[in-house]
Amino acid sequence: MVYQVSHEHCNISQRSWRIIKREVEKIGHHLPGLTGDLPRLSLFIKWHSRRGYYDGFVDLRLPKKLLRVDIFGTAIEHSLIEAFKSLLRELTKYEALHFKGNSRYPKHELNSN
Repeated sequence: MVYQVSHEHCNISQRSWRIIKREVEKIGHHLPGLTGDLPRLSLFIKWHSRRGYYDGFVDLRLPKKLLRVDIFGTAIEHSLIEAFKSLLRELTKYEALHFKGNSRYPKHELNSN
């Protein structure tokens, strides 16, 4: 999986980098059938010094869908963890709809249209 991290008016600590790498690996384990650089993850985070908070987004481009989660909080590590939790919830829904083997729905057929 290819991922890109952009930041503005802030420095990302080693601890934050470890969180990002760990969460990207988790997402990669959920998408074993997708090859190469097909899933693309983009993360953007910005520090607002006047207001004292971080905001941004995490985008995950998948076939047929773009999953986007917003980042918001006063601590960068906590904000990243919460954003990736939300992204994993969205990814679970995506898997249930688009991959027959992971579906919770009985008699789920995969449309090839």
